[in-house]
Amino acid sequence: MTDAELVRNNAAEAFITLASKAPHAKVERTDRYWCCTSPFDHPLANFAVRLDLDPDSIDKLSNLAKDRSSFRVHVMSSDRPQTALGAFEANGLKEMYRLTLMAGAPDGELDTGVRQATASETDELIAFAVDNFFWTSPQSVRRKISQITAAAVKDPRNHSLIIEGSDGIEAIATLFFDSGTAGLYNVCVRRSLRGQGLGTRIVAHACRIAKGQGGRMVLQCDPALTSWYESLGFSEVGESVTLAAR
Repeated sequence: MTDAELVRNNAAEAFITLASKAPHAKVERTDRYWCCTSPFDHPLANFAVRLDLDPDSIDKLSNLAKDRSSFRVHVMSSDRPQTALGAFEANGLKEMYRLTLMAGAPDGELDTGVRQATASETDELIAFAVDNFFWTSPQSVRRKISQITAAAVKDPRNHSLIIEGSDGIEAIATLFFDSGTAGLYNVCVRRSLRGQGLGTRIVAHACRIAKGQGGRMVLQCDPALTSWYESLGFSEVGESVTLAAR
């Protein structure tokens, strides 16, 4: 299996695990795609991923996106057919953003200042991440995202890492293990402390944990962060394009 396929498979499992905690979530896993829909009107719970499409399934997902403003289609480099992106665009879907897919097995170092978060800390940890990632969203939406994400983080395949200081949480990250692959998600550093090496420390610690379990680590990141992850030992293996009807 290629690294690009490892990213796709890990992301699909992580996305579905998260979305399944949304209110009245409907998860559909077929040979053509995996998708989730929910009355919670947010892309977190309305999307399609892990694509191996034919014309009928392209049309079905395109129509679903047109019917639901929050529905997203995530097209990754290892998805099939290679013409899927163009087919969705021909059906009226528009590109929202792109992410870089990365993989590697960096050595990393265990850091005594990084520890695994306890179950009782989950709500606080997730609220920290949501407030940083979704700070432009209304408080009611952030609260619902926090509830959904906290429920998903309690999945036994998740390992949540935390760095604390005198003022509380300084940085967090989540590892999602699936089929021997560790996916790195939710890397977040307090805004006032960015540029001080906290992100490097927590990612290095995560790399050591992943390597200790014998698997490669995969992640998705904003293209602006590609060079930073490369400096930590990761390599670019593809990209993910997120589409919506807008």
